[in-house]
Amino acid sequence: MARAAAVAQLLHTGFCERLDASLAQLALVSVWIVFFAWAFLPQKLLLVLTFPLLLAGLVVVGADLLFGVDLIELVTVWHTFHLGEVIAAVQPYVWTIAVAIFAIAALAALLWSPPDSPTRPAVRIGLVIFGLLLAIALPSASWRGAWPVALAGAVVEGSLGNAGIELPDRPNVRASPRNRFDNWQAKRESPPLTPETYVFVIGESVRADRLPACGGRPQITAAPREAIVFCDVISGSSSTHTSVPLLVSRDLPGHNERVPHDATFLKAFEAAGFETFWFGVQERSIAWPDARNQVYESVPQLDRTALLPLLDQALAKPSQRKIIVLHAYNVHAPYRERYKPENAPFAVDPAKATGGVPERASIDQWWNDYDNAVDETMRLLEDVTARLQSQTGAAVVMFTPDHAENLLDDARGLRFHALKMPTIWDTSVPGVIWANATWRDANPEKWKTLEANRVAPLMHMDFVPTLLGAANVRYRETRSQPVDLTAGPVPPRTRFTQVRAGETVNVDQLRAQAECNRPGTTKIPGC
Repeated sequence: MARAAAVAQLLHTGFCERLDASLAQLALVSVWIVFFAWAFLPQKLLLVLTFPLLLAGLVVVGADLLFGVDLIELVTVWHTFHLGEVIAAVQPYVWTIAVAIFAIAALAALLWSPPDSPTRPAVRIGLVIFGLLLAIALPSASWRGAWPVALAGAVVEGSLGNAGIELPDRPNVRASPRNRFDNWQAKRESPPLTPETYVFVIGESVRADRLPACGGRPQITAAPREAIVFCDVISGSSSTHTSVPLLVSRDLPGHNERVPHDATFLKAFEAAGFETFWFGVQERSIAWPDARNQVYESVPQLDRTALLPLLDQALAKPSQRKIIVLHAYNVHAPYRERYKPENAPFAVDPAKATGGVPERASIDQWWNDYDNAVDETMRLLEDVTARLQSQTGAAVVMFTPDHAENLLDDARGLRFHALKMPTIWDTSVPGVIWANATWRDANPEKWKTLEANRVAPLMHMDFVPTLLGAANVRYRETRSQPVDLTAGPVPPRTRFTQVRAGETVNVDQLRAQAECNRPGTTKIPGC
């Protein structure tokens, strides 16, 4: 026994610990599982089990390589009960998917080999021995996280309401990858005696260049009166499911997890004595917020219809200090579902801008459709600030969308967002900050500094520090890049956005790509 234990220890220290990353361990176990299944399962059963996964993998990779479409993002959107978006995005590739299914089925038929070969028993024995060595050498986490064990576990946990993430060691708490006990070491000195309300509206798919203050059409509802509009903001990602978690946390674009383990900024406000609220028309697992009060509206409806009654309920609570997040759906396709046509500034021909994807011949109708949803977004901000205007005490409203949108802007003919590579079109977003007279009178220098930064080149990561700065909440900032726009000017810096986990691209590169693909131009030198 002692010798066996020594061998196990040697294997663990000499092999396992030399693997730089747990990914290598996961890959090793996953490969073993695949070969084990091939050696021991009947071939018909193996094909039945693996065919759907093979098809899904090829479709995802093919969509990524050939069309720049992120189907994983679409699957996540499907999970949020917006099936229409998935159908609209996949529709142009139906024939490609059908051909892929036929090709894989033909390949499976060709590979259908006769039963056991003479070498199969030896292979089985070797796999069993190697599996035992792996079981001794590798930690149990490598087996729980390997494919397809992790997939099966996530499905089981998801069916139980845990979203496939390990539950914290506390009863009646739904799963979240965030650290619920972190508070950003936030503190506050001398809070005002009057009530305070801060509202952060997180939008969806709104382009900066469509707002009237940023060059958009004047028929669109303008930003609330006395608001500061920032027209040059770069989002953390071109995908909702990575951009929103980045926006509310302290991780930088290019981080390795979709949802950072960091607590959200709401914990910092909570530590400073604020009651925290998160109201969304998009599901909780997008950002995993840690507000004490959370409501999610799963029934599709207009943002104002869904969110304003929840805002009214929060404002009616007796708490002296509140931070409220409204996670809206704004301008996400299908655009016509985001506004009421009878209240919209532009007429849209349903025959030209309904279903499918934007085409050159009908792009004017698509812009009308999109701008109508932008108009509804600004009406939401107008209603939010009107409610805050009637409140006693100081009030601040901040708005920025998670990302923007592609609508055939250059020769690449790109549509929508969450593509293989972000563009300047789907990452250039606006920001809006509004404060009532009570807050402005109490913080004249901060308001003056905000106005001075109106034309500064910003990043998403500046918004939460600015909101905390507006509330005079001090906290532990682990990054050097963000700027509190109430505290001083924006220094020169390289702005960047996330491509995928571990990879970023800077804004100059995105602008150069757009310049290289200007419509109607010949090949530009250097592109």
